[in-house]
Amino acid sequence: MGEEILVEGQVADTIKFVNKLGDLGIRTSFAVWYYYDDLEDWRLLIAGPDFDEILSGKPEAAYKNVVDAMKQADVSSISISDVKLVKTTDPLPQAIRRVLTTSESGFSRAHFTNNYIDGVFLKDMVVLRSAIT
Repeated sequence: MGEEILVEGQVADTIKFVNKLGDLGIRTSFAVWYYYDDLEDWRLLIAGPDFDEILSGKPEAAYKNVVDAMKQADVSSISISDVKLVKTTDPLPQAIRRVLTTSESGFSRAHFTNNYIDGVFLKDMVVLRSAIT
């Protein structure tokens, strides 16, 4: 998985964090760890209809919600610098939804390496939630 390995603690903390977002009333329909080859690092991509709305107006408010949820979830292996908020209409969430769907509250653990989906190259990725409609 990429040059650096995504550790089990990051996956467990991601699930706690995404569940906390839900507890706070922020629907998260996409949670994916994606390896950026150019950065040589993993990023947690998060999307959902509530974030779509906030990102269109005040992206800083969306990231404040992320920080609040991380604090309340008491996660230690992920930080705000690991998170990248994307819109549900972006190419990656749209491509993934064609091959993998979870329930809105469920999680999976699907690993993709060196794949093309709808013209999007996926170097290395772990899908935890894909409930984009």
